[in-house]
Amino acid sequence: MASRETVRRFDITEADLDSQLAAILSTEDVAQEDISVHIGDVERDQIVQATVLTVDLDRNRVLVDIGGKAEAALPFEEFAEGLPEAGTVFEVFYRGDDRRTNVPVVSKTEADRERAWAKIVDIYQPDDIVEGVVKSKIKGGLLIDVSGVPVFMPASQIDLRRTPEPGDFIDATIRAKIVKIDLERKNIVVSRRQLLEEERAEKRASLLTEIAEGQIRVGEVKNIADFGAFIDLGGMDGLLHITDMTWGRIKHPREILKIGDKIEVMVTKIDRERNRVALSVKAMGKDPWDAIAERFPAASVQTGKIANIVPYGLFVELEPGVEGLVHLSEISWTRQNLNPENEFVRGQDIKVYVKELDLEKKELSLSVREVEGNPWDAIAEQYQPGTVIEATVKNLATYGAFVEIEEGVDGLLHNTDFHWTRKVQHPNEVVKKGDRIQCVVLAVDREKQRISLGMKQLTKNPWEDYIPANYHVGDMLAGTISKSIQAGAFIQLEEGLEAFLHFSTIPTEWQEEPEKHCINGLKIEVRVVRVDCGEERIGLAFIHADHPENVEVREKFEEAQAKKAARKAARVAAKAEAAGTAPVAKEAPAAEEAPAAEEAPAAEEAPAAEEAPAAEEAPVAEEAPVAEEAPVAEEAPVAEEAPVAEEAPVAEATEEKE
Repeated sequence: MASRETVRRFDITEADLDSQLAAILSTEDVAQEDISVHIGDVERDQIVQATVLTVDLDRNRVLVDIGGKAEAALPFEEFAEGLPEAGTVFEVFYRGDDRRTNVPVVSKTEADRERAWAKIVDIYQPDDIVEGVVKSKIKGGLLIDVSGVPVFMPASQIDLRRTPEPGDFIDATIRAKIVKIDLERKNIVVSRRQLLEEERAEKRASLLTEIAEGQIRVGEVKNIADFGAFIDLGGMDGLLHITDMTWGRIKHPREILKIGDKIEVMVTKIDRERNRVALSVKAMGKDPWDAIAERFPAASVQTGKIANIVPYGLFVELEPGVEGLVHLSEISWTRQNLNPENEFVRGQDIKVYVKELDLEKKELSLSVREVEGNPWDAIAEQYQPGTVIEATVKNLATYGAFVEIEEGVDGLLHNTDFHWTRKVQHPNEVVKKGDRIQCVVLAVDREKQRISLGMKQLTKNPWEDYIPANYHVGDMLAGTISKSIQAGAFIQLEEGLEAFLHFSTIPTEWQEEPEKHCINGLKIEVRVVRVDCGEERIGLAFIHADHPENVEVREKFEEAQAKKAARKAARVAAKAEAAGTAPVAKEAPAAEEAPAAEEAPAAEEAPAAEEAPAAEEAPVAEEAPVAEEAPVAEEAPVAEEAPVAEEAPVAEATEEKE
């Protein structure tokens, strides 16, 4: 019934409105009957017959009649095999009418799939074997067309081993085993791997009954790894290790093999329990190391090719399968620490000298430098002991100087060969790098390729006549302290001549504070207690240090120590100020400055305040590093009286200075 507001608006009675509505509704029923007659009683989601009415090339569609004079449109993509002609009859799948246009929606492809699905479900069951063409690669595997139905094969089920690129199988016809059929989702999963495993198991059982070690068989390369290749022997795989591929040198199996190659191999070992087979290619050929001693005898010169370059030398191939090593030390006689990469290239022809053959290990020791001959034979002839030469200081070490005699030929000038009477702790006390010096050849070692040089040998040895004639046990002499170590002090008796004063002979107060009393430049009176010309040593004993000139020496020493203490205090204050602790830093130097010591340097209080910086900075010890002075420390004169006491302090001094 209409509302009262509607009746009042259109000025119509309720009775008239009801009669008009009834008339309209009766007309709709007639229309519904006409529609039913037009499309027939076709239910949705069914396969129906379709007849081609026309092919619309302008709109890329085919118009078909699906019965009851209902027309539907099919896009050209539905006809992969070609466009039909008018009047052609085929089946389509009717999904229903479009809600917006009331036009039937049909699909020929879906109808074909439905028929194929029904056919496959009737014919095949899980574990059945099917054959199809790989159509495309999708996420997780492949789609295979089996009698018009797309089935899914996971990537893990494509082959016996992981497939690097599943897309390589597109358009290939393959056989597979049905793993699962999902009727509800209309989905089928297949596996080629299961089928191959079953087939291989049958072939393996047959192969194991006939295969034997020593057989020559033909196989196919199935997979390649860094360590070798897997060869399919027809039922099972065998491993062809990289070391069994060739007698020569290869870095990777892919240099001589590729997947799919058919090769002949020899069966070298069979493990039937673990189903493993070891194969070899080189075993089928002759061992190139047979009779190698006849082809490449020791001490012969051969021509080869550089096969590989490594940091420690060269590998040279004399013939396929036969390589030898030229060690880094065998490349040059005179040039050391060569980089082979900068000197040679792979594939380069090279002459080598065969030094040694090890037939058991199949190793060849080769040499490049021996081809030219040992230049040290000529060097030994040219620089015989006693030859005076002029050379350049090339490098300095703690134990001596390396001197370049000629290009590529160096000699060693040891610290002990600089001076007859002076104890040289480091070569920089006498020479520096680049200096041209004159020295004499002491010895030439051809095997170790070393030349020993000397400078002191250019002058007469004073220990042979001058020192024994002028220095005797019991002589009382005056000298100055030149160096101080924990075990004693070196006393300069004259220019270039030093003797050793052991601490056990100095006064007790000196022993308690040696750094305070054994001052460089201090003049002391000593007595000679030992003269050993064989070991080139003079030992001394302390008598006194009461010389007027020592007052000035001590004052200068104390002044220097005070300045060092002040500098140290300033550094401490600066660091403390930078760290934000300036008040604390200011208190420390006040205690160390000792104003009384500055006003009266001779006062006894002053040295006490200066002890800390003196002990810490050890100015005397800095002049003579004790670490290398141990041999000299042994010449202390008191060595005869207390040899054990003398050796121990030297070791302690070395540790302290270091």
